[in-house]
Amino acid sequence: MTEELKKSIDDLYTVFSKYPLRSKIEGCPCCVSDNDQLPLHKLPLKKLSSDDLSRFAFKALTTWGTEDDFRHFLPRIFELVATTGFGTHFFIVLDKLHYGKWTGWKQQEIDAIKLFLETWWYDMATGKTHFATDNFIDILVFYNFEKNLLKDWKISFEDDSFTNLIAFIQHLDRSHYRDIPGLSTWLIEHITLIEKGFFHYEKQDKRLAKEISVCHDMVYALTFT
Repeated sequence: MTEELKKSIDDLYTVFSKYPLRSKIEGCPCCVSDNDQLPLHKLPLKKLSSDDLSRFAFKALTTWGTEDDFRHFLPRIFELVATTGFGTHFFIVLDKLHYGKWTGWKQQEIDAIKLFLETWWYDMATGKTHFATDNFIDILVFYNFEKNLLKDWKISFEDDSFTNLIAFIQHLDRSHYRDIPGLSTWLIEHITLIEKGFFHYEKQDKRLAKEISVCHDMVYALTFT
């Protein structure tokens, strides 16, 4: 974990520390049992695991807990997603933010969430932290209301940003071109760089060079749409 990412996570804990853990977090009686409550209370917040929190994250706000309950656990959920993975798909956690109308929360809370998402995304983009393609794309889709993160993604052969670009392109489907504004244009602007990447890796990594060639063809096809 980079120092910048660690700082953004620490900031989340500080900002959301005003929301205490309640002794019982109400939930739909058909969906949430007393046993389901136990993992949320067995350890301090920073010690809770993905197994402890994944069920709550999946049901939060809709059938379990209030916005304040969700805000209490949010720093740990974000930390687990960014550092160790998480038992609930990240896009579900982001959907919970939308459901909870997080852009209407206190400005300090909004800023802390933005700082974390941007820092983690940029760290993944350059390979400073593990490149998790699904999470990388989830943030792009989620964040398009704020700004286009792609425009600040500097692609280089000096770090992992170019190989991450290839993984990113391979992972795209039709919905992403709809949900990420300007994606097609951004990719087309990088077609010459992708071609250079093929020649850069052609002799040293034939498998990667083949993947680059396929990605080049995918992007080239966008010029006809």
